[in-house]
Amino acid sequence: MGNKIQGIDYETALANLRTSSLELRGDLPEKTNC
Repeated sequence: MGNKIQGIDYETALANLRTSSLELRGDLPEKTNC
């Protein structure tokens, strides 16, 4: 029923995860050496 909506939500979720990861790295660049 909402394939398009689900696809957008999925992509948005991935984008949010990437943004969060970048923010965490920005806050702790030295501690994040993985």
